[in-house]
Order: sequence, then structure tokens, then C-alpha cells
Amino acid sequence: MLQVGPITSYKISYTGEPYNTVTQYKVISIPNPIYPAVQSVSINITGLQEYNNYTLSVRVINSAGFSDQKVLPIVQTDLSVPAQPLNLNQHNVTSASFCISYYPPPGINQNGPITSYTVSYRGELFNTTEYNITVSVNTVVYPLTESSSVCISDLEVYNNYTVLIRANNGAGQGAAAIITIRTSETAPVAAPQNVNATSYTPTTINVCFEFPEGSTQNGLITSFNVSLVGSPFY
Repeated sequence: MLQVGPITSYKISYTGEPYNTVTQYKVISIPNPIYPAVQSVSINITGLQEYNNYTLSVRVINSAGFSDQKVLPIVQTDLSVPAQPLNLNQHNVTSASFCISYYPPPGINQNGPITSYTVSYRGELFNTTEYNITVSVNTVVYPLTESSSVCISDLEVYNNYTVLIRANNGAGQGAAAIITIRTSETAPVAAPQNVNATSYTPTTINVCFEFPEGSTQNGLITSFNVSLVGSPFY
């Protein structure tokens, strides 16, 4: 590029796509301009959007004005892990299963193509082991807008489950969205424990018993049905 006087500064313009589409500018001042200038110049442009295409151009400035712009090849910023999924909703809840639907993070927070979701769940009572499911994304597009769903089965009756859903892209696993779901009740599957009946008075029988073992109660026990059948005495 032909210099026609001491270079005093450079003006860099950059525009993002598909996000940060407003053109922004950086000016690099040359503190002690010399003629002709021979030194190299560099600058770090910060505060950019992850996984975004940027078109950059550079102009040279001296006391007489601006040069024509030099347009650089498009530069894509690196991937970053995505934000958490949105709008978690439970449906088809039974005593042993439930389904959850959810949407991807907002496009600007996906930070790269989402390739799958990791669904982790853990029961509050009895079996508290954490389990993980990987839900694949059928079509990898950027940004992703389609909702997804997952159904989880073989669960314990009337148990609270904490479910965490994370989006994954090429940079790794993102933040978790959390939902708590309780499976529905069924009838108890075991009789009361340690049942004893004793004569209390000539006209009264005392019946003592304990609740069934917790994992067999299958819900809130609200009452007990005590049956008494008499027989004739001779």
C-alpha cells in the first residue's frame, strides 16, 4: 500500500453473522508515527459472540484522511459450551414413568451446533442412584429451534425424581436445567407389619400394628381397614 505521509492510526471495522450484526469499530493509534512506517501492528478484539462469523476490514489513516478498506477473510470464533435448555414440561406421568419435553437454549446462547442432550435423574427415596441418558439430536443445525422429549421408565412408585437436562456441543456439556417430578400413587402392596390382637376388656379387643415397609406403601397411607369376624362360643 502506497504511503503518502506518516501513518497516525488504523481503523478496524467488524460485523458479526448471524449474531452481533451491528458494525463496530476499533481504532489503533500510532503514538510516534514515522515515515515510512515499517512496524507490524496487532490488536485483540474482545467481547465477541461465541461461534460467530465476523467480517473485518482495515483502513489506514494519516493527516490527510482514510485509505480504501482492506477486507479480510471471514473469521469464525471458537465454540463454547451452551446455556441450559428451556421450558421443561412434564407429561404422561404414571406410577413408574414420565416424559419431559424441552427446548434448546436461545440461539445466541447455543455457542455452537447442539449435538445431543444429557438427561440425569435421581430418586429421593429408596433407590437414590443417579442414572444418565443421552438423547441424540436428529438434525444438527445452527441455531437449533426444535423441541425434544425424553421418556423415563422403570421408576419407583410415588417417588420424587430430580431431573437435570444439559445440552452438548463440540465444546462440551452446558449448564443444567432442573425439574422435579413425582410419580403417581398405587395401592400398597404389603400388609401392615407386626400385627397383634389381645383381649383388652371382656368386651374389647386391642389391635396393634405397624405401617408396611416404606418401599411397599406406594403413596400416602390415609387409613387402615380393620375387619373383625366373630364365631359362636359354646
